[in-house]
Amino acid sequence: MLFISSWVFSACSKGGGSGGSGGGGGNTAPAEQSLSVSINPDPAGSVVPALAASYNFKLVINSTPPAAGVKIDITGTKDVDNSTQFSQTTQTSSSSITSVDLSVQNLTPGILYVVKVDVTSNTTPTNKTSTSFKIARK
Repeated sequence: MLFISSWVFSACSKGGGSGGSGGGGGNTAPAEQSLSVSINPDPAGSVVPALAASYNFKLVINSTPPAAGVKIDITGTKDVDNSTQFSQTTQTSSSSITSVDLSVQNLTPGILYVVKVDVTSNTTPTNKTSTSFKIARK
């Protein structure tokens, strides 16, 4: 059985935009920016070689993070038969968090895995994105 652990790190909050001009009743919050994420180190489309039973990587939120943070669902499947080998959900709670350190653990030598990371806004559930990479322990 594989396990994934995660640690959430805070980064400096990005400056907010100014409200639009308006009349009659208050400020309207700016529209939430579409989510954009990346993996660091970048797997660059190739199979990531894990040299040990665990592999650490960072999920970077490239867009302005949503005000209430994001939910992160991680799923790992065997490439050969698409059977789920591990899954985990974690979330951030504010717009000041721009990266999350994650770790895939208990990788078995000789097995090719597909790790999929789905990221969903806690504020707007329809604002979501995903990324994936393949990994194998050598």
